[in-house]
Amino acid sequence: MKKSGRIVILLIAIILFAMRLCAQQVTNSQLWTDYLFDIPSGKNLFETEFSYQTLLGTKEKIARWYSMNLTPAYERSMNKYVDLISSLGFSYTIQNDTTNSIEVRPMVGARFYLTPEFRLQTRLTFRYEHRFFKETGSSNLQNADRIRFRPELVFPVTKRSYFDDKMLYVLADVEFFVDLGNPIHETFSNQVRNRVGLGYRFNYNVRLEGIYMLQRSKNEIEDDFDTRDNIYRIRMKVYLPFKSPLLLQRKEGDGN
Repeated sequence: MKKSGRIVILLIAIILFAMRLCAQQVTNSQLWTDYLFDIPSGKNLFETEFSYQTLLGTKEKIARWYSMNLTPAYERSMNKYVDLISSLGFSYTIQNDTTNSIEVRPMVGARFYLTPEFRLQTRLTFRYEHRFFKETGSSNLQNADRIRFRPELVFPVTKRSYFDDKMLYVLADVEFFVDLGNPIHETFSNQVRNRVGLGYRFNYNVRLEGIYMLQRSKNEIEDDFDTRDNIYRIRMKVYLPFKSPLLLQRKEGDGN
């Protein structure tokens, strides 16, 4: 078996294993809407993501929850196999009926392209985050570090290349969150996140994705219980300016 085939099988096995970890009874449903605006410049990419996340329904004692997020990011392509990535996330979250929070989250990391010349794209993304977290009305500033690791697959269905226009593609990935030290005092403290979805590339400038996400989280505010979350996610990506610049085609920001 070729090396690329072994890589694909390994990534699929990791994704299936993570979905089994999350496959207990689902306790929450959420809707996320993401808007990403990217400006490529040579081997550089400047990205800004706006995201609104809200609780649709729950079997637990969470009366309400929603979060508004702004994340500017910068990426640098080193070669066809490696991108260096960084971002600075800002979040305002209604944790429950009595608790609101503000978070600032700087991140550095790297993305590795394992099969850049193949139709099936396989990637590994590593992120290191430092989180500054504060509940509104409180003088206590929480600090925490965590590592995020995500293997992912992207496959163009209707075209041979991921960079062709009018192209339908499928994606699947799993992301593991590892807290270094004490976790943040929040309603949904992420542990494992699985995603499957469909995307459509209208042209170079516009792509739209519909994603189903199964997430395992821990409620660090009320009784420290685990939750299994159904998340329905709509993502629109817009590349500016509205023309096809001469750049490294693989440069694709993927947000969070």
